Amino acid sequence: MKDEGYNSDDDGGDKKKNLYQAASQKFIQQTQQNVKDNLENAKIPDQRVYIVSNETMLGVVKKERPRKVIDEIELLRDLIWAAQTRRLGRSEALVATSVKKMLQSIPSICANSGI
Repeated sequence: MKDEGYNSDDDGGDKKKNLYQAASQKFIQQTQQNVKDNLENAKIPDQRVYIVSNETMLGVVKKERPRKVIDEIELLRDLIWAAQTRRLGRSEALVATSVKKMLQSIPSICANSGI
């Protein structure tokens, strides 16, 4: 954030929050591009990559309210969906799809509760 002009001496809450959000978005975009480039260079098909913090992931799993979430909720949701799909088998994939849709509502529930 210091690169973007943040100085803790003139600590304005809104300025810090805006710079943090901009720095976070920049980090996410750069990380996604870096992974995409590395996969391409290794001749590996493009695929979903999750940016997670082990501390934040632990908080999500424990149903705590982590302050800063990137992809932790999506990773947990997709892992649960994949496990359900494998357990149910292909013939019951419709049920798993319903479960996935239900789990997709988690981010909106979290957003409404302040997570």
